Amino acid sequence: MDVSRRSNGVSTAAAELIELAVAPSLIVRHGPDGAEVVAASTAFSALLGRSVPAGTCLSELFPALPADALAAGCGPREVSLAGAGGETPVLLRVDRLRSDELTGLVLVQLDVTASRSRADRALWESEQMMQAIADAVDALIYLKGADGRYLLINSSFEKATGVRREEVVGMTDDDIFGARLGRTYHANDRRVLDAARSMMFEELVPGDTIYLSTKFPLIGEDGKPYAVGGISTDITDRSHAEQAVRLARDEAERANAAKTEFLSRMSHELRTPLNSILGFGQLLELDLRGEQADRAHRIVQAGHHLLNLINEVLDITTTEHVGLDVEVEPVGAVEAFQEALVLVRPLAEARGITLARDFHGGLDTAVVANRRRLAQVLLNLLSNAVKYNRPDGMVTASFRAGEGRIRFLVTDTGRGLTAEEAERVFAPFERLDAGGTEVEGTGLGLTLSRTLVEAMGGTLGVERSKPGRGSVFFLELPVAPGVRPQHEAAETGPGEPLADLSSVHVLYIEDADANVELVRGVLERQRVAELTCARTGADGVALARVARPDIILLDLHLPDADGENVLARLRAQPETAAIPVVVVSADALGPRITRLTEAGAAAYLTKPVDLRALVRTISELTSESRG
Repeated sequence: MDVSRRSNGVSTAAAELIELAVAPSLIVRHGPDGAEVVAASTAFSALLGRSVPAGTCLSELFPALPADALAAGCGPREVSLAGAGGETPVLLRVDRLRSDELTGLVLVQLDVTASRSRADRALWESEQMMQAIADAVDALIYLKGADGRYLLINSSFEKATGVRREEVVGMTDDDIFGARLGRTYHANDRRVLDAARSMMFEELVPGDTIYLSTKFPLIGEDGKPYAVGGISTDITDRSHAEQAVRLARDEAERANAAKTEFLSRMSHELRTPLNSILGFGQLLELDLRGEQADRAHRIVQAGHHLLNLINEVLDITTTEHVGLDVEVEPVGAVEAFQEALVLVRPLAEARGITLARDFHGGLDTAVVANRRRLAQVLLNLLSNAVKYNRPDGMVTASFRAGEGRIRFLVTDTGRGLTAEEAERVFAPFERLDAGGTEVEGTGLGLTLSRTLVEAMGGTLGVERSKPGRGSVFFLELPVAPGVRPQHEAAETGPGEPLADLSSVHVLYIEDADANVELVRGVLERQRVAELTCARTGADGVALARVARPDIILLDLHLPDADGENVLARLRAQPETAAIPVVVVSADALGPRITRLTEAGAAAYLTKPVDLRALVRTISELTSESRG
């Protein structure tokens, strides 16, 4: 750049020259000791944010300016200008001044526009890169200001809504999705801004599409949110699948509830007539003698057989329906086997079958089992061994100890099984050679037994069998370590005599005439002091409050109320809260028995009622309440 201007002095000439420059400029004297400012233009001072007096060291303004830049002059070079607000990138150009008055001076001009353009381009490139990343994502990505107006969207948002990104800036959710959805989206955005933290929402869009939206605030320098960003993923298929699972689960629960109600009703309907058959049959056994007593006994035996069939069907159905959860404890192995042998002895004697035992392998051993269920399984194995044996055959009960486990073995001298039959024998309703034998049964005993044993952590199977040579069935259970069972003699007698109830007042809440007559018949034999009957739940509660009986017998299926509600009312009234209540019901499902016992029932007797058990329960509970 040529500048020729005459002046009376360097400073005056420099000041006049510098004001001619449009760009922010300096005139600088450069010498061996460094460079200093001679004059600064008004535009330079404005850019710097302060005035620049003559004599200012150039390095204060440009800390990183190369030392040779002024000596040789330089074309446009990007440097940093140290201003009041920090360093600003600028393009610097140095020209020598060719003037007699300004010898040794240089002109320094700044091109701020060029530097700013580079920064703007870098920012634009960064924004383009971020937009490209956002466009590559299937999810909807968007940014909205605190006022709810869109600032940017990605291509997925464009496809989903049909709104172009060039049009979206300044639009609101109401403009794009309608007022109803817009209010919902805006409320969610406001929650994010108010909480200043990320949140997730399920948001519906037109067309019944469901999005899972993750929304997050953008925080400004003042620490306050100024915008909300969002990433929304289409979860319509997943949501519908989850809804289908929920509906299926609800339907299964309704079906389970219906099945439970069916089982309860079936148990009641089947046991109610049996209650009369077995109950009055037992009374006849006590009244009759000789041949007539034998006939009554046959009626009772047939009734018990039918009851066993019903119990097996209900047991197997219940385990399939709700599963089986049994509580286990240490149980003496020998005692369990001995008790089952006592129960099966009458059947063996009637069929001429010899019962033998070898308990050496199980002496002083306890197993981990449920006492009642173990007795049920052992009785089933022994009964089968007797029923399917040959005339004058033998059944042997024995043990074999193993590592941490013990096997109960039941050996018979029956017809034996083929390998195929040994597999089929545990299938439901499978009765081998049922047409060629007079043995009664449902084919469910072994199926249920295996289920019970597996629930106790054991195994049940056929150890060996050969046609014509008999079979050996086994039941294997874990040993209870460190437990030495107490030996108790098994009960072998016909049972204790019936009790004297001459001082007991009984209230029976029951609507079935046959059941009332049966209970009246057995209690009158025990010289009961008084038997009061109520046909409905309401009458029963009222009579109990007024008459204050010693004990209450309660049926569950009453014409005006469920027995559970009646029990709750009896327990809630101060006048009847302490009176023992015995539930006498044909509903024999385990969960309901447990529920009623926990609700305050003193005992639960299932129909058909064992008359000795009924009298014994009344005697024991009234003795306790009076004691």
